[in-house]
Amino acid sequence: MRTAVADADRDRGCGLRSGVRAAATDGYTPVPVDACSVHVELRLFGPFRDDTGVESVTLETDAGTYRDLLREVEGRYPALSGRLLDAEGEGLAGEVVVTRDGKNVRHLDGLSTPVTDGDVVRMIPSVYGGS
Repeated sequence: MRTAVADADRDRGCGLRSGVRAAATDGYTPVPVDACSVHVELRLFGPFRDDTGVESVTLETDAGTYRDLLREVEGRYPALSGRLLDAEGEGLAGEVVVTRDGKNVRHLDGLSTPVTDGDVVRMIPSVYGGS
């Protein structure tokens, strides 16, 4: 069964997250999974930016999906814990908007959207208020 994550892993030379990379120069020698890490640019807005002190940062990650990436970001920035993913860790928290290269991940493959090298990830909190 082909999935978007499997296709993205294949495109970047990774195995199916079995613990080793499938193809090396000789085609047989396994290569550690960390050779499959990618770089993404993370941009935070509003209260996320204020609470972390981070406007933009490049992260090296081996996250395969946006669900994995958001879990990793919540772990790296405790001020965001529970604010990106719902209590079960399976959906986005509230009305948070997460985009990949300008497209809302909800309109792609949701949190199963594969992370690819060079993604620009924007995390925008829902802000309510007014009088």
